[in-house]
Amino acid sequence: MGSEDVKYVIKGSFDLGSQYHYTMETQTCLCVPIEDGMDVYPATQWMDLVQVAISEALNIPENRININVRRLGGAYGAKISRSCQIATACAVAAHTLNKPVRIVMKLETNMESLGKRNDVATDYEVGVDDDGKIQYLKADFYENNGSSMNEPLVESSIDHLQSCYDSSTWSVMGKGVRTDLPSMTYCRAPGSTEGIGFIENVMEHIAKVVNKDPIEVRLKNMPQETKPMAEMINDIKKSSNYEERKKYIENFNKLNRWKKRGMTLVPMTYPFPFWGNFSAIVSIYAKDGSVSVAHGGIECGQGINTKVAQVSAHILGIPLEMVSIKPSNTLTAPNGMVTGGSIASEACCYAAMMCCRELLKRMEPYKKDPKEQTWAQLVQASSGNLVELCATYMFTPKDEVKPYNIWGVTVTEVEVDILTGQYQVLRVDIIEDAGKSLSPEVDIGQVEGAFVMGLGYWLQEQLVYNEDTGELLTNRTWNYKPPGVKDIPIDFRIELRRNAPNLTGVLRSKECPALSTPIRNGVERCPTL
Repeated sequence: MGSEDVKYVIKGSFDLGSQYHYTMETQTCLCVPIEDGMDVYPATQWMDLVQVAISEALNIPENRININVRRLGGAYGAKISRSCQIATACAVAAHTLNKPVRIVMKLETNMESLGKRNDVATDYEVGVDDDGKIQYLKADFYENNGSSMNEPLVESSIDHLQSCYDSSTWSVMGKGVRTDLPSMTYCRAPGSTEGIGFIENVMEHIAKVVNKDPIEVRLKNMPQETKPMAEMINDIKKSSNYEERKKYIENFNKLNRWKKRGMTLVPMTYPFPFWGNFSAIVSIYAKDGSVSVAHGGIECGQGINTKVAQVSAHILGIPLEMVSIKPSNTLTAPNGMVTGGSIASEACCYAAMMCCRELLKRMEPYKKDPKEQTWAQLVQASSGNLVELCATYMFTPKDEVKPYNIWGVTVTEVEVDILTGQYQVLRVDIIEDAGKSLSPEVDIGQVEGAFVMGLGYWLQEQLVYNEDTGELLTNRTWNYKPPGVKDIPIDFRIELRRNAPNLTGVLRSKECPALSTPIRNGVERCPTL
């Protein structure tokens, strides 16, 4: 492509604010001294990191620190590294006093002292042809890291920026910026929210300048091999009645002076890599054949325990109610990786699956016709022959899995009062590519939660600081407004892509990443007076 193909040069800037991880449970920990060390019950996404931090703070071996996590009251990244601060302080107090100590942070303290989502400032220049196809793109990313570079995000944002588009002619420079705010920490969909939000803003800007349908501009900038996305765009246009509603909205805006409607279609590609290590242990009890499972992931509300239980029951061929998921701990899952980046559910399901397959292999010599032998009888026969009915497995990227892309597409319709700025999200249609979902209701719940958290980020959550002192002024629900029950879309339709098994994932599934779709574009599509 030469300079003669450039018909328009478009320049702009795109700024994204920060966001607080609005968890129901604040940072908390309970430490109980015991005869040979300490039992620790932290609200953490990373048991190993807490264990190491307490070991160093107290100068005692890790094997004297027992980390146990049943579940978290929400996390979104806030409890990856920041939980160590609270857990270590709690452990020091318990060790010094030789008494149980519990710390529960107040909401105001939680919001004021802990880092949040990185805010971003971007300047860009893009050259396009008459159809809006990008001939070159130059962008400078500046991301606020707070007082330290503890959890840098620039590289991830640049990786996700290309989304489903051809980035061969793009040049993006990113820099982390140190400021006097608390050190920022990963927040739900870190990097992907910022990167995809930026490039979708660019696509809308291009469409406005060249006077083309934004969908046409997006399709022009997709590689030829992006077949799933093109198919999903066609599918959602049909299922959402996109063309008919588009005409209705145009007529609505002609007839209404003070209220306007807008609709946008936003695609997304999330490259999913496998990394880290996640352990599982499965035990079968001889008397009744019931099963217990413990794994190295953390239940944060994303449904990991449900998926692990369902996979275990499926592989063993028993009812789901016979499987019990036990709290995660550092005895059964030592040296484990963080539950983050959407990896843990699939990795822990894989580890549990391998444990179950090993147990079935061990019991195979004692298996009879199912019509003549119940599951409990098979277990009893195996136990009577001294078969070990406990198996462990640790998932790593060396297992039979390969990285894959996750595809998604959203249609959002909004109505805005031009005089007051009040808005309503009238309807949202989403198709998410989950492969052959391990648990469809859980995955749909993840999509719902991510979208609504995105509503807050793009439309109403704002952090305000005192310019003289740096004090956070929006430190509670009185002045910081996450979405409430009346803020969700009036008509909310979510569908998992059909007939699209993932041959490189766990049981042909795909992970369901918690992405915050840029609904902001839907508001911008509303015409002004």
